[in-house]
Amino acid sequence: MIRVERFSVDKYPFARIHGIDLKKVTASSDRETLRRLMEIHGVLVFPNQNLLPEDEVRVNQAFGYHDETQSKFGFGFNS
Repeated sequence: MIRVERFSVDKYPFARIHGIDLKKVTASSDRETLRRLMEIHGVLVFPNQNLLPEDEVRVNQAFGYHDETQSKFGFGFNS
């Protein structure tokens, strides 16, 4: 079960999301839930996730953000 904690830093809202394993997210399984949470909170934080680049691509696809023509992975401080 997904649990949402709402926060605000200065005047900027965000939410910490618990109860979801991002390694298991697929475009069809969680797309609407994640998009709805993004629309409501703007920024989502998923603590305690240990993702490989391939996992991050899958999450990006669930949000509709991944470019299929991308041939090089660059994530976090490596991008």
